[in-house]
Amino acid sequence: MHRLLATRVGQELPSVHELDLVVFHPNHQEAQRIHAQLGKWGLPLKSVVVEDVVDTIITSVSSHPRVVLYYVEELTDAESATIEKLQNFFARQNVIFAVITNRQAYDGVADALQQWGIMVFLKTPSLEEVKGFLRAQLMMTRGAAG
Repeated sequence: MHRLLATRVGQELPSVHELDLVVFHPNHQEAQRIHAQLGKWGLPLKSVVVEDVVDTIITSVSSHPRVVLYYVEELTDAESATIEKLQNFFARQNVIFAVITNRQAYDGVADALQQWGIMVFLKTPSLEEVKGFLRAQLMMTRGAAG
């Protein structure tokens, strides 16, 4: 029924798996705010918000998400190395990896991560931004398979 209604109004209804998320944010209060924001989307969205990089990997391996969003406050050399390793790991797992950052750091983070083709969102991305990003990723995946 939902799928039929979505088609009638010209919208795609994503499958639940296409929007499963793991979100990393090191600040507990901000992580909870992001989790609450995801809940407001009103979708059958299975999401987990973690506050530790290791938990990000463990949760991703155990739950097989479609997307991992990783928050970066400041892009240091150590953080860049971590992001590169995560990007390589998630690419091998066929998981879409993107970064969230604040307005002050956005330009520097986006420029630095462009070399690895990592999408950078301004915090906290809206449902429409994430849906558009996922649609583009799915089209690219389908185009590469065809």
